[in-house]
Amino acid sequence: MNGDRIASLVISKYNSLPNNGKPLIRSNGVKEWTILAGIVVHNTSTDALECVALGTGVKACSEAIISDCKGQILHDCHAEILAIRAFNLYIIENGQENIGDIYLYISAPPCGDASMSLLNGGEDWSKGDDEEKQLIRGRAHYNRLGVIRTKPGRVDSQLTMSKSCSDKLCLRQTRGLLLSPVKYLNSVNVPDAPDLFLTALVCPVVLPDFHRAFTRWNPIHPFKYLQTNIVFPGGNDADIIKYANMKSNNEANTNVELTPTTLDAKKTAPSPLSIVWTPDHREVIANGIKQGSKKTPSIVSRCKIAELVCSATNVHPKLYSGFKAKSCSWPAGWIRTSADDFEL
Repeated sequence: MNGDRIASLVISKYNSLPNNGKPLIRSNGVKEWTILAGIVVHNTSTDALECVALGTGVKACSEAIISDCKGQILHDCHAEILAIRAFNLYIIENGQENIGDIYLYISAPPCGDASMSLLNGGEDWSKGDDEEKQLIRGRAHYNRLGVIRTKPGRVDSQLTMSKSCSDKLCLRQTRGLLLSPVKYLNSVNVPDAPDLFLTALVCPVVLPDFHRAFTRWNPIHPFKYLQTNIVFPGGNDADIIKYANMKSNNEANTNVELTPTTLDAKKTAPSPLSIVWTPDHREVIANGIKQGSKKTPSIVSRCKIAELVCSATNVHPKLYSGFKAKSCSWPAGWIRTSADDFEL
């Protein structure tokens, strides 16, 4: 499969969406950017490739915010994680019949262990005992590889216990793409339904980190890596140029024509908003909840996904962990970092 074809489908779908939630140029001239991720499936009944889920975003909420939110606030709003949650919503509403190969496009390498070589240095935030920890905050101790990391963030930001996208994608090679409630829904509706695993990860650059980072914990269904030369227009200009230069240095076949410009980091900033899309839903997320409301949870939040599954199965466990107890398995070496249980 050609990575450009997958990327084109996702970017084309993103371009067709309304502008609300997309990066913009602020009144002070600062240009916003984001990361885009989308899931493309091969429909075995039509023999066509279809983009069925999409997400954008670069934010994660602090542990202090989500520790008592009862599943109503999205902990992790990084693009690839939102795309996977949107894919789960798609499966709840459409089932998994006729789904063949599954591709995940990301407009930048996943944060964490799979992209540490992009740092070329970093911030050594902590000393002493932290050197021995198996869980490292963000980009601290950037030269330590093969460890679980939390989402990146400034050293003065509130701590998030959401693990990096590298770690979460690595886990999906063992647990599959379906969330615990959706696994439970499948087991009720189609007892012998197979787990859904990712066929390939599509990215603008395939880093040497990928093989090391994604083969931890002896994955049951390892995915492939496909490179694309298609440029996502809403991304970080500095990253786009960096990826193009890396391809050129590696003598990779690239059709990307870029004119590097003098980039001023002060004039760019990550977008604070995220978009979640499926063929039946579109939602803009701010601070982990649906934009425009202080209380409305996202359609892909844990509480909403659980509500949909309870409604579809007429099964109502008292706690969210009731779903997990029937569908979870953790590989050796995985670290649970957040108490995410709540009453339904």
